[in-house]
Amino acid sequence: MAGADDEALPAKPAGGDGARPLACGGCGCTDRDDGPAEAVPDWREHVDPDRLRRMDVRPVLAGGEAPFAAVMRMAEDVAAGGFLMIEAPFDPQPLRRVLAAKGFSTYGERLDPGHWRIWGRRDEPRGRPEPAAEPRSDGRIWRSSDAVHIDVRGLEAPRPLVAILALIDGGGHNGHIVVHHERDPLYLYPELEDRGWHYRRLPSPEEEVRLELLGPPR
Repeated sequence: MAGADDEALPAKPAGGDGARPLACGGCGCTDRDDGPAEAVPDWREHVDPDRLRRMDVRPVLAGGEAPFAAVMRMAEDVAAGGFLMIEAPFDPQPLRRVLAAKGFSTYGERLDPGHWRIWGRRDEPRGRPEPAAEPRSDGRIWRSSDAVHIDVRGLEAPRPLVAILALIDGGGHNGHIVVHHERDPLYLYPELEDRGWHYRRLPSPEEEVRLELLGPPR
């Protein structure tokens, strides 16, 4: 649903007239219904309404806001074997990849032009739980005299967003982080706001987006 690595739901529709486009650009999100039909998973017919969380992101998107953080909070509340349902204006492929990374199987159905319903099921854990791995963050990390730097260029979605948030939430910094990115990470910004962090754009080469992140006072 967006071209940038971290974009899972676009903040604003493209085009000067405010109309929602058929596709949000280069990421696989589309309102078109041509091409092979998506196979209906077996679990779709057994969705338990008592274990279903619902969200309609169409009004949020129409208002120019970013619903990604709210969708992620809803997803966190879904237990193993539970379900979620998202009403969206088109098929949000990057969002579905983020949900897959969080243990969801997803299925999308186009109900009408400009109306998709995305179903998700959090998969049950299989077998014996594996020992917890040591926390790690993708991306190259180093320190300068006053900041911790993280370079997430070249990582596939959703790894840039996950890596940056892992660094923020994991500590090991002084509340001053510099991010080196390939694109403007639009859906990092709501996550920063939720955590009380601020950001500003730094001068950088043409092919790089460089952000300074500042944490709340301690």
